[in-house]
Amino acid sequence: MQTNLSPVDVTPIKAATNNGPWEVAHGGNSSNQANSYPVVHAAIGKGDYVITFNIRGQSDLQFDNTPGTGPIWIGANGKPSNAYVDSHFHNPVISNDGKTLTITDTKDDTSQQKSVKFHYQLNFKGSDPNHKKLDPIIINDGGKTINNYSLLQIVEFSLAGLAIILLAVFLYRRMVSRRDASSENMPG
Repeated sequence: MQTNLSPVDVTPIKAATNNGPWEVAHGGNSSNQANSYPVVHAAIGKGDYVITFNIRGQSDLQFDNTPGTGPIWIGANGKPSNAYVDSHFHNPVISNDGKTLTITDTKDDTSQQKSVKFHYQLNFKGSDPNHKKLDPIIINDGGKTINNYSLLQIVEFSLAGLAIILLAVFLYRRMVSRRDASSENMPG
């Protein structure tokens, strides 16, 4: 199952003293301050997520598809410094006009961590030298689950249930064998 997150809209703006060169909007929130850009949040237990990034505004900017650069870099250990995409993320696709990028977050977190904070950098090409990259954050709340339980928890619950059933069968057989033994010892 795939879930589409609300799109992330990025708009290049003229840099001023108190704001950055970008306005970032996602999930009803927006900011032009790098330290308060809206965070993309992929909740636990929902399967794969498709994340869409849109370039808004009037500019010739496009997502960079240059080999060796690419449109997006993603890493879990701080801001990525080279063309790296963490294994949680797959299939980056740029639209024909270069203004939309989609990528899939598979959330295959085998470490069983509850939440992973991914830093990403969007890379752009165009005539504006002030708008070549943007680096907000994705929070990934862990691996695929069923009813908000991890796979390990489901296995543990199943084994506990099996142990209870085996104990009940053992006690029932013991009770039946005692009853049979006592009925054989009765005069009659």
